[in-house]
Amino acid sequence: MNNEIYEYIRTVKGRKMVKNVKGELRRIGGEKIGLVLATIHPRGLVEAPQILLGWSQCNRKAGDKFDKNAALGIARQRAFKGTPADVETPREATVVLNRMAIRAAKCFKGATL
Repeated sequence: MNNEIYEYIRTVKGRKMVKNVKGELRRIGGEKIGLVLATIHPRGLVEAPQILLGWSQCNRKAGDKFDKNAALGIARQRAFKGTPADVETPREATVVLNRMAIRAAKCFKGATL
């Protein structure tokens, strides 16, 4: 059983506004530059499972290209081990992290954040 959900971090450049079924405006498109992952960590029978969040974003200035498998590996590592102290979370990732925290709380009912 796979207890993971993820969402891509996308660039603002190349996005366009589209109306969804309800008539609300929504942004779609943009180049994939990163990934935010939410998973649950089973803590045993006594305590409720815990939701863990991890992120990965490629360095576009250094010429990196997005690789889904590498991004999932880095995001899983950061979810379980934490983000290193010398690495600052990018603004684009923070926006998606906040959205993912709300989505994970709905998806993994009974788990604590």
